[in-house]
Amino acid sequence: MQEKDKLETFIQIQLGKTGEGLSLDNQIEFLKSKFKKIWLMLLLNVGVVLFFSYSFYYEITRLSTAWLNAIMIFFAVNVFFLFFQWRQLKKAIVYLEEKRADK
Repeated sequence: MQEKDKLETFIQIQLGKTGEGLSLDNQIEFLKSKFKKIWLMLLLNVGVVLFFSYSFYYEITRLSTAWLNAIMIFFAVNVFFLFFQWRQLKKAIVYLEEKRADK
């Protein structure tokens, strides 16, 4: 499968049924709004990791090491997947903007 086909599939998945009749401009705006939401979730997850790390390091919390590790692993995996989706959305937006410029 080519990169173009992967991006088209990704865009269709992100837009869902609401994106079937949208113009390129509306598709770009929709993906940009999702991009902002992913960016916010990414920052929030990193903030949670930093908060728990800080509170554990300075012994503010009474979490056991096992609970802290579980929380850190959960949020680290979450950050990884959010970052991956963030990158894909960025590529999709660039692809649609180039497609719009070609018209």
